[in-house]
Amino acid sequence: MELDDSAQFGAPAAPRASLTSILAWPFTLTFSFAAQLFNFVFRILRIPFPRLHFAGIFGGRRPPNASRETPRDAADRFVRELEEETGAMSISRAVASMPDAAGSSSSAKAREAGALANRKILPDFFIGSYEDALTAAKRDARILCVILLTNEHDDVPEFKRTTLTDPDFVTLLNDNEFVVWGGDVRERDAYQAAIKLGATTYPFVAFVCLHPRRSNPSPSAALMTIFSSHAGLANTRAAALNTHVRATLLPRAVPFLDRVKMENAQRMEERRLRAEQDAAYEAAARADTERILAFRAEEARKAREERERLERAELEARRELNIARWRALVRPTLIPPEQPGVRLAVRLPHGARAQRSFAPSDSLDALYAFVDAQIVPHAESDGQSPDAGYEHEWAFALAVAYPRDIIPPASKTPISEIGALKSGATLVAEVKSPAVPAGDDGYEDESD
Repeated sequence: MELDDSAQFGAPAAPRASLTSILAWPFTLTFSFAAQLFNFVFRILRIPFPRLHFAGIFGGRRPPNASRETPRDAADRFVRELEEETGAMSISRAVASMPDAAGSSSSAKAREAGALANRKILPDFFIGSYEDALTAAKRDARILCVILLTNEHDDVPEFKRTTLTDPDFVTLLNDNEFVVWGGDVRERDAYQAAIKLGATTYPFVAFVCLHPRRSNPSPSAALMTIFSSHAGLANTRAAALNTHVRATLLPRAVPFLDRVKMENAQRMEERRLRAEQDAAYEAAARADTERILAFRAEEARKAREERERLERAELEARRELNIARWRALVRPTLIPPEQPGVRLAVRLPHGARAQRSFAPSDSLDALYAFVDAQIVPHAESDGQSPDAGYEHEWAFALAVAYPRDIIPPASKTPISEIGALKSGATLVAEVKSPAVPAGDDGYEDESD
């Protein structure tokens, strides 16, 4: 029998106005009496009767459990009430409360045995809705044990005290990793589970697990199926359930569940390998992208540097061309004919000496042009003028030898106005920049 995974009841309606509750009070009283009558009849017939609150139909206040409690809260309350009623504790909590035998390889088994020997235990109930328990059992390929009870049945208290606390039964469920879910059919979620499982007599125990389809035996196409159901105290005693689980349920269900687990494990392994491959592919793609970006950045850097080098070379070539044109066309106009007056001697960068007389009215530019002509006597030119706006910069500076004093060039300053020069002097031509290769300015320092 395949399970019908239909939707659960909807959310409860909002309460009506208080005036409506007052007006509907006679009807509420009538329906409450009818509910009690039906409840009595259903108990005699041993048919579960859900908790119906007729007062809520006419706006009366519903109990908290009916209006606010979630299936998870109901499941948790069911377990707590079961522990209070039986004086037992869930096996996981009982084992956790035992002292740990640290360093022993069998400490878990020893603690479990100690828990079984020292106190009454209950199965580990799944805390959540019935649908959640069903989903968990299907996902993990485990057997779901559904326990449905109602305190309105006379056999239920004994079932709680004997079957649910039977050490052999609890250990059997725990060792085989059953998903155990229980509830009181007077609660909404458990009542819906009872309808799906066809429960009419209580206590009720059903075992649900994956079962292959007849049309498709593949584990991936299996459905959650009711393997067996047991109703009434005689059929739900611990000995009967233990025998059924060991002799019938496990031998028939476990092989297929193992196939499902194996297929799930293979699927997870394939998914893991695929994820690793995807991660490796993404890492390789990122590395390739980074390598391409780095290569492009390097190419862009080289192109930029080459472009800047060419621009500098072009500017340098243009500068040298303008210097050559200036020396060929402008420099001769700056050097006046030699006249008696102030005699100046200049020590050139390459060690030679040059002497000349300048008129007191000659400018300092004339002195600098004379020295430049001694350093670079001849300048080849294409006969054209320097570029418009070109301003010649002297590649050297003249300084008085002692005390050392720089004589800056000035086109309008006559030599007679420079105190260190007006009576004659010996100057030193100091190159401003490092020596340049032959064929450029031709300047050389004194070490050459």
